[in-house]
Amino acid sequence: MEKLGLELFTPFDKPTYSTTCEIIRFLHSNSKGASSKSKEDVRKSIEYAMKERPSLGGYITVIRNGSKMWGVSILNKTGLEGIMPDYILSHMAVEPTCTDKAHCEQLLMKKTLELCNGNVAFLVQANDPMVEACMEQGFEYRRLELVFSQAGGERVSESKQLPQRAN
Repeated sequence: MEKLGLELFTPFDKPTYSTTCEIIRFLHSNSKGASSKSKEDVRKSIEYAMKERPSLGGYITVIRNGSKMWGVSILNKTGLEGIMPDYILSHMAVEPTCTDKAHCEQLLMKKTLELCNGNVAFLVQANDPMVEACMEQGFEYRRLELVFSQAGGERVSESKQLPQRAN
C-alpha cells in the first residue's frame, strides 16, 4: 500500500491557481454519468468553499499519491443549522485507476467528515460510484429531492424510487 498524502484547503489556506485548475479537471473527468458536473459548476463550488463568492466557506480535501491526484472532495457550509444539514458535500470523486480505490474512497470520506462539526448532505444520483463509500461511513437515505428549474426549456417528468438500503 502506498503512502497517500493529504492536502486541506480552507478560506485561510487557499489552493494556488494551478491546483484549482487541477481540481476542476480532476472532478470534471472523474464524475461519471448523471452525477457529472460542468467545469463551471466545479469552479463555483470551489469559489463558495474558499469564500471568493459571498458564502460561509467550506473545505477542499485532496488525496495524492506523490504528485498524482487520487481523490478530491468539496464541502460547502450551508448556514442552515437545524433546518437543513450544516454542510453540503458538493463534489467528491476518486481516480478510477488508483491501486486501492475502496481504500481511497474511505480515506477521502473519513477525512472530509472529520472537518465537519455538523450534519452533512451529499446530493448524488443513485448510480454514483461514491454512494457505497458514503453508506459505509454512515450516510443514509433521508429524503427525495424535488427541484424546479427556472432555466426554461423542456420540462421532463420522471418517476423514480429511492434505492433500498442493503441490510
